Amino acid sequence: MVGKTIALVKNKPLVAVNHLEGHIYSSFLVKKDENFQFLVFPSRDRTAADNFQKNLFPVLVLIVSGGHTELVLWEGHGAYKTIGATIDDAAGEAFDKVAKILGLEYPGGPSVSKEAEKYRESIIKNEELRIKGISLPRPMMDSGDYNFSFSVLKTAVLYKVRDMVGAIPSGRPKQELRDEDIVALAYEFQEAVVEVLVEKTKRAYEEFGVKRVAVVGGVAANKRLRERMAEEFGNQLIVPPIKYCTDNGVKIAVAGVFKYLQKDFTRWQDLEVKANWEL
Repeated sequence: MVGKTIALVKNKPLVAVNHLEGHIYSSFLVKKDENFQFLVFPSRDRTAADNFQKNLFPVLVLIVSGGHTELVLWEGHGAYKTIGATIDDAAGEAFDKVAKILGLEYPGGPSVSKEAEKYRESIIKNEELRIKGISLPRPMMDSGDYNFSFSVLKTAVLYKVRDMVGAIPSGRPKQELRDEDIVALAYEFQEAVVEVLVEKTKRAYEEFGVKRVAVVGGVAANKRLRERMAEEFGNQLIVPPIKYCTDNGVKIAVAGVFKYLQKDFTRWQDLEVKANWEL
C-alpha cells in the first residue's frame, strides 16, 4: 500500500516483484572476482546487456525455502518455467517440523544442521558409527519427474523417534531422546534432504543443457547443501552469500532494477496483494 501511494502521489512508475523472483535474482549477488564486484549487470547498453544474457542463460534455479521447493528454468529476464515443485512440505518447512520433533530450536534449518555437523564430525573419527547409523528414505528420488515430497521424510523421523522412546496413550514420549540419537537423526535427515535436492537438480541439469545452476532461498544457507552442490557443479554453480539467502530487501531491489530497465511497470490501480502469486 505504501508503494502504491508513493506511485500515485509522486506520479512514479511502479514495479511489482514476485517474492520468488526476488530469490532468483539473489543469485546475482555473488562476488565474482578479487575486487568483490557483484554479478549484477543492469545495463542500459543494449548490446552489453544482450551479451551478458547470452553468456548466462539458461540457468537452472533450485529455490529452497520455508515455503517453496521448486526447480525453475530461468531462460532470460522475466522468463521462467517451473519444471518441478514439492507436492507437500517444502524443504525448509520439513527442517522446522523435524527440529520440533527432536526438541530443537526454531528455526529448524540452523539447529538441525548444527546437530548434524556434530554427528558428521563423529563418523569421520569412527567409521563404526556410519555402519550402525540410522537410515531414512529418499522420497521421490526415482519418481521420474522433478517433484519433491518432504512430508514423507518428516513422518519417517517421527516414527523413528517413537520407536526409540516409546509412547503412552496420550502420545507423549515415555522418555527423552538421547543426545546421540538426536545428532544421528539430524544428520540422516539432512543427508536425505540434500541427496534428493542434489540428485534431482543434477538430472535436470543434464536433461535441459543449461549453462549454470543457481541455488537460492533460505535453505541455500545450509552448509551441507552448499558443499554437495559445489562438488557436483563446480564453477557452474551460483549460490548467494548466506546473508542474501534469507528474505531481504536487496534481492527484491535487484529484481526490481532489471524490471525497471525493461519498463516492466504496473499501474498502481492494478496491483493487489497475492499471497499465492506464481512466477
